[in-house]
Amino acid sequence: MLYGSRAGGLRGLVELVVDSLDAHLKAHKTPSSWKTPVSGFHWGEFRPAASSSIEGIVAQAIQLCASLSSLTMVELAREANKIDTEQVTSRVVDRVRDVIRDRRVDLLPYFNQSGKLVEDGRPVRFGFLGKGVVAHFGQLRPVRIFETQFHARARLWELSRAQQLLEPRSACLILQVPRKGDINFTAEELRTTQNAFGELTEEAQHDKLSVLQIHDEHEGADEIIKLAA
Repeated sequence: MLYGSRAGGLRGLVELVVDSLDAHLKAHKTPSSWKTPVSGFHWGEFRPAASSSIEGIVAQAIQLCASLSSLTMVELAREANKIDTEQVTSRVVDRVRDVIRDRRVDLLPYFNQSGKLVEDGRPVRFGFLGKGVVAHFGQLRPVRIFETQFHARARLWELSRAQQLLEPRSACLILQVPRKGDINFTAEELRTTQNAFGELTEEAQHDKLSVLQIHDEHEGADEIIKLAA
């Protein structure tokens, strides 16, 4: 490992500087008046960057500003985010299924079913598949809105393919979003989340898909029961 036994100490210094800058930006919104808490750190050259995601900006910063840079750390972070998003989605499906167990036990066999969308490709697991319905579940998370919106767009593509191949009566993406006025998020975060939901809804309409908004597993179960009626 670079820096060997001293790596831990260096990491601690970096974390101290990052925490200091983070606190400064939250209070002042601009880095111009920030002063480093320890010597040996200084501002580098400001460089323009453009990307459709925060990850893309970070990747460019690593490549442009670190002489020993490697995108491995970005790739690992991206993979970790993907795994985390899939785990969250799985938990949403499980909670909805638990509610369905008490209300419509006959619908349980249709949860977490797979369908093949590409010849010789790996099957895709859907949250619900059957009764003329193909549905994906997901979340729009305000603190990770770009990542979760990207994930939702990928699910829309899968639903579009499923609609062409399986010809269901209904193909929809069911997204859990925070309630209006949720005190856990800022007004700006909630507004950004609703804007993302609106964009996904508009995109889905082009492929005759639907995007449904829920706030908890009970509303998710309501939607599945209505779709499967």
